[in-house]
Amino acid sequence: MICCLVFLAFLVGWIGCAGYGILYGDAMLLVTPWDADGNGCGYSKATKEYPYMYFPTISMSSAQKLSTDPSIGAATAALKFGTCVKKCPLATGTVECYPPTFMNDKTKYKDC
Repeated sequence: MICCLVFLAFLVGWIGCAGYGILYGDAMLLVTPWDADGNGCGYSKATKEYPYMYFPTISMSSAQKLSTDPSIGAATAALKFGTCVKKCPLATGTVECYPPTFMNDKTKYKDC
């Protein structure tokens, strides 16, 4: 009997939280990719024209560390070089992107 009441209370609480999230939340934030500066690709005002995420480079040392430390912090460090782009890049040509601050080094990133 107590298990049924606990389950019922859990279910009511879960439905209440889901309802609150639907009414007052923004579900697009769950599926929006974020660049290195925290801009939502295709979501924020600055990146509205750049809906896709592109990684021009990754931190190889951080990526190798993921095999021994599969934490969120290690994954974030490995993928910290993301940038928002207008369309998926081709094998050749330039990429139209909204450059984050790590692209200020013009010797490495002449064109996005």
